[in-house]
Amino acid sequence: MKVLIADDEEKICQLIKNLVNWEELDMDVIACVNDGIAALDIIEHDKPDLVITDIRMPGYDGLELIKRTKTISPETEFIIISGYRHFEYAQNAIRYGVKNYLLKPVKKIELNEELEKIHNNYYLRIQKDEDNFKTSLVIKQNKEKIRCGFLENILLKNQLKQGPMERTEINEKYHFNFQEGRYQIIIVKIDGLKLSDKKEIEYIHDKLNRLITKTVGKICLETGYVWSDNFCYVLLNYRQEKSKEVRHAVRNLLDSLLLQKDILRNLFITIGLGEVTNALEGMFHSSNSARRAVEQRLFKGTNRLIEGVGTKNSRIPYTRMFREFNKKFVRGIESLNESELSASITELYHRMAESEEMTGYEVLQMAKEVMTLFLFTIKNHDMTEQPDEDYYDRFTRNLENQGSLSEVMQFLKEQVMKLFSEYVFTCMNEENRPIREAKRYIRENYQKSISLDIVGAQVGFNAAYLSTLFKREAGYTFSEYLTQVRMERAKELLKETDDNVAVVCENVGYNDLKNFTKNFRIYTGLRPNEYRKIYS
Repeated sequence: MKVLIADDEEKICQLIKNLVNWEELDMDVIACVNDGIAALDIIEHDKPDLVITDIRMPGYDGLELIKRTKTISPETEFIIISGYRHFEYAQNAIRYGVKNYLLKPVKKIELNEELEKIHNNYYLRIQKDEDNFKTSLVIKQNKEKIRCGFLENILLKNQLKQGPMERTEINEKYHFNFQEGRYQIIIVKIDGLKLSDKKEIEYIHDKLNRLITKTVGKICLETGYVWSDNFCYVLLNYRQEKSKEVRHAVRNLLDSLLLQKDILRNLFITIGLGEVTNALEGMFHSSNSARRAVEQRLFKGTNRLIEGVGTKNSRIPYTRMFREFNKKFVRGIESLNESELSASITELYHRMAESEEMTGYEVLQMAKEVMTLFLFTIKNHDMTEQPDEDYYDRFTRNLENQGSLSEVMQFLKEQVMKLFSEYVFTCMNEENRPIREAKRYIRENYQKSISLDIVGAQVGFNAAYLSTLFKREAGYTFSEYLTQVRMERAKELLKETDDNVAVVCENVGYNDLKNFTKNFRIYTGLRPNEYRKIYS
């Protein structure tokens, strides 16, 4: 769906644009405009499916824009967003067929609910036009997205409603053909291909998608699949008497995939078989057991089928083995001892390899615990350069792409030692240490009266030298950093509390409300009350 946003305030346009995951709704914002004339011009040329507009705008106001649009494109939907609660505005909008009327400040939940409703109505409307091939193609693609969305929610997120799931309702709503019988999730895990190798990933994904149809798809009543990185979750619905045939078809699927090793030499395949269930609501449990089965490849090896087992929580953080490792690991970080840090990871690897009770799931959880412990420790020691916000997510995704215990531990060790080297370099830079201490003092005492003299006394430098050093090492002045810390905290308080601006001013270290308001406007481009109205 093509979407046009029209509001005379540019920041409101950007706010609306940022509040919504447009791609997830299969919508595309084609333009943001600030007056009715520009909006009508785009409507005439681009025919958007949805227009989100303010009531009061220069040129044509919202109601006039709706009136003129309906003569050009009667099917175009509207959402009116207005700061006015006057009854007549809503009444006039209703006369033109507008059913969606939201008041400022725009709330994310309300806006997304209206968009989802319009999205569903839009596809119901175009679905009726069976004669149009182009429309039918869009519907088909949308059905696939709806099916994938259902599978993502039930298999990856467990976000569907609790209790019994009505088969007929699901079939109608999500375009499936589930029938009475057995339900089972299998997971096909691709190893050996880097997530960055887009061409190879696309090739094996396409090959697997077609093989599913040719193998299990011919025997099952219904199948569906959804990808999450290099994990393919496949849903099977089949008659009980077909169980052996389905098992044989899954084996054929594995054998067919292994033939691709002639093309992709580093390819390794594992298929985890989830526990069988007789009810749709049991599919998330089946998905979990299939995931645990795939994770057992770390011990059992790849290029095979692995039966699913019951799920259980990780015991790693509570074991004596991990507690002993924890002490040595943290001591190595705090003492900047590279050999002790490296040896602690190697020792942990050997102890896990010797364990008869360790599971693949616990190995992966342990690796995540180790990285979390490392990041937490260096943060507590005020490492100036922390990994970027997405680092842990990238680490986790790449960790789950390792195909054996040794690969997991090697990857973990490489990542830890790389970050540790950067940490050591920072710590050994003596001129940088006073700046880290000064920043930490500011972050912990921003609500108090702070000056260069006070902070200088804390780190052992006079005010003039600290000012020069701060600018040189940090790239900004002492006062700029203090203002940044205070303003970021003020933004949090304005969004998350109902404290009036005077209280917020006092809580972030300002005694003068006028001075606080001036600095806040310079920092954000908005007055405190304006910021709260838009973002709270």
